[in-house]
Amino acid sequence: MSRYDFDDFNSFDDLPGLRVKHTAIDLEKLGDKQISTMLFRLIGKLSRFYPIDKSSLAIYDEASNHLHLSHIYRNRSISSGMTLTIPVNRGTLHQVLKQGYPVADNFPDRFSESIIEKKLLLSQETMSLLVVPLSANGIRMGLLNLSSPKPSAFGIYLDGVGTQIVENFSAELADKILITASTVSILNR
Repeated sequence: MSRYDFDDFNSFDDLPGLRVKHTAIDLEKLGDKQISTMLFRLIGKLSRFYPIDKSSLAIYDEASNHLHLSHIYRNRSISSGMTLTIPVNRGTLHQVLKQGYPVADNFPDRFSESIIEKKLLLSQETMSLLVVPLSANGIRMGLLNLSSPKPSAFGIYLDGVGTQIVENFSAELADKILITASTVSILNR
């Protein structure tokens, strides 16, 4: 067996001979009214800094490699109860999830080639967009998507304005929907 320096790898996923079973998402809890309340509070807090006219919450299920869009905020109300499943093997949302960094875009009509993603993220009034990867304890959980009728509305998010609010939401969401069943096993080679 070869020896490896752990500093040569970014995560357990990169280590030869290891198979990682990641923490799973409890998809049945996505329709829970408590998540709608949590999202509504989050939008309220972020609205102190940003003029938000539309938002959506997409949860990543690594087992199926899909994003599950479970909540949409529009016109000061949240719609939930029906979950739209989006394969993440292509598309701009997948790229943002994979890179793990928020993206603020001042040309939202060019943000994605996908008609489905555009319908989910944008309204007719959208002039700027923010897509924030959600994570807790190193686990990618999904995306928070925000749109605004104001140009350049989300530039200050990249400077840290409101990031702690989103991090607190991610932790609270993780407590609600994550099933803590991660295991690491060594493959015989």
